Amino acid sequence: MKHIRVWVLLIVLISVGVVSAQSDVFANGTWESNGYGLILHAEDGTVSLLEVTSVSCIPSVYQAALDAGDFGVIQDGDQLVITNPYTLYVSADPIDALPMQCADGGTPASDDPELNFEVFWHTFSEQYAHFERRGVDWQTAYDEYRPQVTPDTTPEELFAILSAMIAPLHDGHVNLETPFDSYSSFEMPEWASSPMAFVMTYIDAIAAAGVNRIGGEVAVGLSTGVLTGDEALLASPLIYYGDLSEGIGYVQILAMSDTGGGLEEVAAAIDRVIAAFADHQAVIVDVRFNGGGEDAIALLLASRFADQERFAYDKAARDGDTFTPFREFFVTPDGERQFTGQTFLLTSGFTASAAEMFTMAMGVLPHVTIIGEPTEGIHSDALGRSLPNGWTFSLSNEVYHAADGEIYEALGMPPDVVIPFVIPDIAAGQDAALEAALAVIDG
Repeated sequence: MKHIRVWVLLIVLISVGVVSAQSDVFANGTWESNGYGLILHAEDGTVSLLEVTSVSCIPSVYQAALDAGDFGVIQDGDQLVITNPYTLYVSADPIDALPMQCADGGTPASDDPELNFEVFWHTFSEQYAHFERRGVDWQTAYDEYRPQVTPDTTPEELFAILSAMIAPLHDGHVNLETPFDSYSSFEMPEWASSPMAFVMTYIDAIAAAGVNRIGGEVAVGLSTGVLTGDEALLASPLIYYGDLSEGIGYVQILAMSDTGGGLEEVAAAIDRVIAAFADHQAVIVDVRFNGGGEDAIALLLASRFADQERFAYDKAARDGDTFTPFREFFVTPDGERQFTGQTFLLTSGFTASAAEMFTMAMGVLPHVTIIGEPTEGIHSDALGRSLPNGWTFSLSNEVYHAADGEIYEALGMPPDVVIPFVIPDIAAGQDAALEAALAVIDG
């Protein structure tokens, strides 16, 4: 899956052909995933999902979802296909036996700092897909940091060492969680420590300055949303919309996520917005504060602006020294109606992850102009992993191609019109990107 600045596991059942993991439908056997470093082992009615490196074999962070039957597992001949309606799709081939490192129960739970360092380093070495793109020599990192870890290294010291080792990746999908602290290799801007509060302050400021012409009363808080006159402009807790002026609509999407109602919740929200803008001349879509979520939600939202089916992007996972086959994704018209008039998409360096898939999908539509900054450049799903000491972490193991065939990981999706995202100006009600879009419309 992607992220929204807090790494959360979400895997759900998606198909009539899916079978519960803890089921006698599974014969005894062992399957190895293509990419992703996972082993699925069924024995005497118990199914285990294991994270494997060349030096370790650990119960997967996804095991709880597997036990609950929320992990979609489809049998296709001898192969298993592990599925998720949002982003994940992993095929697994049968193997004769568990790998040697999984024998006798696999890697034991342990606080041994040297063991935990080795598992952490090898996981990145075998799964991370962007060392060269991020300008990091991982072997050099080992040579620098491994001597710092001894049997006497404390948990706090180990956390500091691992954090320092991944810091040069500058990847928002590389995160480390411990019971006492957490670390992301992407340095968040100060305002983003509370992005929702800033967004509401931003809407208030530009409304008061008359810049975006939303007008009316601005109520701060998720439960009330933005009001224009007597009409509530809260499509969902994550989608705000309104008229900037007659015939010009504005919608701010704060995350490519739902609040518990699944894809149906998001579809209902965006359909409400599109219905309100049905007769409008132009619409401005703002994802400058959108830190991501789920690819499927990004494509769902983009479908309401699609004029016809168009190729949006493809992706593959690292698989040893190569990659799994690339899967193609398309943006396709869906819902009762679509808005295919003049559309402007506002982006920033904080537009991240699934919001970048939305940008890829919107960018192939001929009536859409992207204005702002290159996006953050973190496209891979965040692959969840664990350490023998119980700590969890995530990393980027996938590669995405945009429709033009280019890889924009670490670079970000480029806008059609470049306008810097200047927080002090925006907080003061001076929004150059929004004004640029309005100038094109008014012109």
